[in-house]
Amino acid sequence: MAEPFAVFTPIGEVGFKIGPVVLNMYTVPAFFMVILSIVCCFIVQLLFKEEYAGIIKEEDKKDDPNIVIPKFDVIPALICIYLWVVSCMVATNIEVISTPWSVVMYNWKDADAVLYNGIFQTASCLVSSGNSFLIGYTRIGQIEKRKQIIFGVTVFLLFHVFNYPWPFYSGPLDYIPEGKNPTEVGGCLPSYKWCETTVRVPFPIYLICFVFFFGVSFPFTGSPSATLYSQILGPRKQGMMQGIHSFGGSIAQFVAPILTTYLFQISGYKYVMVTQICTLGLALLLTVVFYKRLVPLKMPVPVKETTNDDGFHKI
Repeated sequence: MAEPFAVFTPIGEVGFKIGPVVLNMYTVPAFFMVILSIVCCFIVQLLFKEEYAGIIKEEDKKDDPNIVIPKFDVIPALICIYLWVVSCMVATNIEVISTPWSVVMYNWKDADAVLYNGIFQTASCLVSSGNSFLIGYTRIGQIEKRKQIIFGVTVFLLFHVFNYPWPFYSGPLDYIPEGKNPTEVGGCLPSYKWCETTVRVPFPIYLICFVFFFGVSFPFTGSPSATLYSQILGPRKQGMMQGIHSFGGSIAQFVAPILTTYLFQISGYKYVMVTQICTLGLALLLTVVFYKRLVPLKMPVPVKETTNDDGFHKI
């Protein structure tokens, strides 16, 4: 999880102590995020004002009894939640295994793996920011949300397909020399028996997929699915449903690393890729199958009551 904080790598693995608190390249990012989160809480409380835009309130219904908000379609809403869960799962899994994964594949020592993957992730974030800008300020953003989602999920799938340990890749992986440890040299731990039969993903493929495929897939999956989810719910207060949406992503970020770490330790990255290919494939399948239902909530046209010359009401 320290990859985005490659800037702290110069502190080193040993670092220093302030009383009982150990500060090194692994712990400082966590403390930094705690401080940043506290600062953000104060900023939100002091500088932001909560206002609802485009929401039909109870007062509006009283003023115009013809305003009716229909129930939203549950299945498309659940699909959007699942898309968010999958996005969070993939992001967390790659953050979790990228360091040990690159250590065993390219024989990088721990500090180098954190640094290099941090650089790759920074580059990926720049690509992602560029794509988010294009979505927000160019005609690309006018492309139908469903098509953006299909494109983003497809690129996600390609990342995992290219990084699957295909038999035509070179291998097997190397073990750490006897008497050495991961802080000195990279490679497989002696307990990783799967390294004997596991191949190495070519580094150019790993680099291109990490930087560009991730940089493209996240903004074309997360943003459109969240926007579409809000449109499916319609012009009603969405606090509860948005909470469920966020809760799904949080659960994915909690559960996925446990499963991924376990799979990596007993079988390498092969079944990590298989698991994510299956979850992404299901996301793509659901989006295609329910394509016509993944649309914004349709509001009924209000009917106004008029009075004829003879005094009768006409609807």
